[in-house]
Amino acid sequence: MKIQFIMVGWHYNQSELIDGLIDLQDKNEMIDVFWSCHNEPPEKIKKNFKYQIFPNEGLEDGAYQQALDALELDDYTILFMMHDDLVIKNWEFIHLCINMLDRYKVVGNGVNYPLTLNPNDMAGDKKYIDYVKDECKHIFDEKMFIKTVRESFMCMRYIDLK
Repeated sequence: MKIQFIMVGWHYNQSELIDGLIDLQDKNEMIDVFWSCHNEPPEKIKKNFKYQIFPNEGLEDGAYQQALDALELDDYTILFMMHDDLVIKNWEFIHLCINMLDRYKVVGNGVNYPLTLNPNDMAGDKKYIDYVKDECKHIFDEKMFIKTVRESFMCMRYIDLK
């Protein structure tokens, strides 16, 4: 079993989180940590983890996608996608989430409010559809009602995400 943490780096302000990830990665061959950064990471991140600085497009959704495009993952890799400002009270959450994947495709910290999205509406200087990969644009061919999971914490198998 391979476990991939994808951390969205904006804040870098939780030293206990960073130290815990260093410890996890150092003590477990099956765990890798990658930082998808939207600004320059501190030396502690650079020294201890794989990371890449990406344009800040698409908030955390964009950061996760940029990381997934940069990484070569096996379909059955277990993903933990997390904001870098989370406070971890107990690292046992890793085992709990993995066990829950036998029953659920996604384990997260809640749902977002549903919304209606028109892919042709503007998102800054581009339309929403302009941020969608070419192979997925056919899904966004009309206005749609969307229910999503909060992106600050998600756990799933890569094959289920795909």
